[in-house]
Amino acid sequence: MFTGNRGTLLCDYLGGGSRIIIISRDKHILEAHGVNYVYQVQLLNHRDAVKLFSRYAFKTDHIMSDYEKLTIDVLSYVQGHPLVIQVLRASLCNRNISQWKSVLARMKDNNSDDIMNVLQTSFDHLNDLDKEIFLDIACLFNQSPEQDLIEILKFRGFEPEIGLQNLIDKSLITIKYGVISMHHMLMDLGKCIVRRKSPNEPRKWSRLWDFQNLNKVMLEKMGSENLEAISCSNPHQIAIKVDALSKMSKLMFLALQCPDVNYYGSLHHLCNELGYLKWQNYHLKSLPPSFHPINLVELDLVDSNIKQLWKDRKPLPNLRRLRLCYNKNLMKVPDLGEALNLSYLDLSGCEKLRELHPSIGHLRKLTFLYLSYCKSLIKLPHFRDNPSLVQLNLMGCKQLKEINPSIGLLPKLTFFNLHGCENLVSLPNSILCLNSLEYLNLSCCSKLFGIQLLHEPRVEDDMKMLCISEGAICSHSTSSTVKRWFM
Repeated sequence: MFTGNRGTLLCDYLGGGSRIIIISRDKHILEAHGVNYVYQVQLLNHRDAVKLFSRYAFKTDHIMSDYEKLTIDVLSYVQGHPLVIQVLRASLCNRNISQWKSVLARMKDNNSDDIMNVLQTSFDHLNDLDKEIFLDIACLFNQSPEQDLIEILKFRGFEPEIGLQNLIDKSLITIKYGVISMHHMLMDLGKCIVRRKSPNEPRKWSRLWDFQNLNKVMLEKMGSENLEAISCSNPHQIAIKVDALSKMSKLMFLALQCPDVNYYGSLHHLCNELGYLKWQNYHLKSLPPSFHPINLVELDLVDSNIKQLWKDRKPLPNLRRLRLCYNKNLMKVPDLGEALNLSYLDLSGCEKLRELHPSIGHLRKLTFLYLSYCKSLIKLPHFRDNPSLVQLNLMGCKQLKEINPSIGLLPKLTFFNLHGCENLVSLPNSILCLNSLEYLNLSCCSKLFGIQLLHEPRVEDDMKMLCISEGAICSHSTSSTVKRWFM
């Protein structure tokens, strides 16, 4: 093996036209040493995987007929990972069908030490923060949008910009079309690592990812001082008593997103470290009074039983997204005056909501406000200080009779949907002040009069789409923007 420097290698050992092939698990090492062409080795396609596997398992290029179904099961599980196929050589070569079935069962239960030990080599060479990012993706966030994950990892203190790149360089994750992906064998490795010290005591793990183990923790009623993140979305029916959530002192991320789960029990407290609370079908009428959401970045309680989030004004310096849509009993939105960074508010389908708290009209960073199908909504707040609002959706607000003239104070509003506002009788003249407006939907507003103001020259010149009535679309522009609405 050559151990000298690069200059000596090029001058004394290699002739003109020589090609050097360097193999490394770390792309960054190649780039740091000026390697001109880097090729990312891809996972094997099915044909090549069959050929490689057959050579290892059967010493031929084809599958032995008696083992065909088992081979398909094995290759389906390893998903073209050449290193795993190579490791399986020792486990499957010269074994009978019964032994093959046993090996496959161990693989699916993550009990194949040979495979896990080989895969763990790359994990062991990561620094501590990158290991945490790896485990978060493996256990919780595979197939997540890149930007969403970066925000979560920043909140967790893991320096994601360099950390994600390190995982990419070591071929532990890929990012395609803005989505983070990890091979499921690496996901299994991550889950094995989390379980390793206490395989039968999930309350001692740092992360939970399925309702079965969550239910086990809840039934123990002991809480946990180790759990930092829970994300469960298994689509099957189960009943879970949630009292033990009150005793989780380090919980930073909680996502329970499955409509078929029946939650019951009381919740006296939630960890004040929580930055993300996503709980579909939340069963209680409010959040615990002792909960201080000072760290909360996102609150998502879609399709829940919430009547009122909390009574008093709360400090919400980090809150960016609030989603309470389809809460059939929600009657009041809390004072959001301290949610200075709130950019997304979705109250769609809250049928008992009659009005919004005035503080919403002072949220300078609010960009998206969705109120569609709030069938009892009778008035909007005064938009005094919302310079960032881009989209306002009031579709299906059947009790809304008028639009606050302050609507004209929204300089960036581009999308305004009033479809199906059956009792809306007029539009304020201030709508002409919406210089950025591109889309306005007034279809199915049967009582609306006075829309002649929309024929003002500025409106006709700048509007990209104007929907007047169902099935009748009047366009004042032939630009490509208009044409895209019909695609």
